[in-house]
Amino acid sequence: MSEYKVHQVSKDEHIHEILSLQSLNHKASLSSEEITREGFVTCEHDFALLKRMNHPCPHIIATLKDKVVGYCLVMSAEHRDELEVLQSMFTMIEKQTIDGHSIKTADYITMGQVCIDKQHRRMGLFKKMYNHFREQLSSHYKYCMTEVATSNTRSLQAHEALGFKNLLSYKADDGKDWELIVWDWS
Repeated sequence: MSEYKVHQVSKDEHIHEILSLQSLNHKASLSSEEITREGFVTCEHDFALLKRMNHPCPHIIATLKDKVVGYCLVMSAEHRDELEVLQSMFTMIEKQTIDGHSIKTADYITMGQVCIDKQHRRMGLFKKMYNHFREQLSSHYKYCMTEVATSNTRSLQAHEALGFKNLLSYKADDGKDWELIVWDWS
């Protein structure tokens, strides 16, 4: 595990490597058996979008010998309209309350997508990347929010093990079922 480094995206090459890893793990690129066994990613980004999303909070990556083998895409609310598939997530977030307070007025950040190369799974990178993310941002945000497709049981289990709690189950406008989950950093 000590060979892996977890850090923030700092150069364009990192973004290109994220896109390559994303393409390999996109639902459209996997068999139904792989989807069930390994999980999948739903969104497709392009270079310009990922570069914009890298600000104000840089994405988190895991590297091995300077090659990206895992990533956590950070997505602040200012990028809510950048991907149509994520607009419903922000709409649902802003309708929710936690401890009697509207999330819309709370300090929160969203995780846009998490992916680890198949050869590097079960090495603790998911937890290590998320913990790095928390260390970097917990002084600025109270909550980390994300959504996971209900059919992506592997991802739901990994998020739950880390401390995410289900806030809401809902059906998006496209008919897909999602779990809106929250990690309380306070």
